[in-house]
Amino acid sequence: MVRRRGPPEQQHGANGEPGTRATAADEWSAAGIVARLDALVTDRDAGDVCRAASRCGLTREAIVDLAAALADDARDHPGGAALVLAAVARGYDVDATWLVTGVEDFHGDRLAPTARLRVADLLLDVGGRMLTTRRTAIPAPSATVYDSPHDDDPPP
Repeated sequence: MVRRRGPPEQQHGANGEPGTRATAADEWSAAGIVARLDALVTDRDAGDVCRAASRCGLTREAIVDLAAALADDARDHPGGAALVLAAVARGYDVDATWLVTGVEDFHGDRLAPTARLRVADLLLDVGGRMLTTRRTAIPAPSATVYDSPHDDDPPP
């Protein structure tokens, strides 16, 4: 399934999202994020990574390799983690903050300053990608001009 580094303890979040018991030290960890994704795939797609990828509009490899994309030295995956996380948050209709941190009410002050900045940057990137995806998915209003004397009336 999804590659991860160690078995986290499972629990369900306040809104029923499968998740892990998060502590200040691991809320933002790649292993925690991968574990939450793994729980989503298991709970909602019966462990079928291909079905999960289809749901999110991703490749199977993007989901399986999320841990590599989240690594500190992931130079081969520029923006890849944020792209995957945004697609997962939209595909599963889960809170992006929960997906990244493991909690809905994240308090970054419990983290070291460098970790806090990393989480903030990742959430900003994920949120930006979600907004961009939403904007491109919503069609622009039509600019049709009617020849009728009443512009508000649609043509027959």
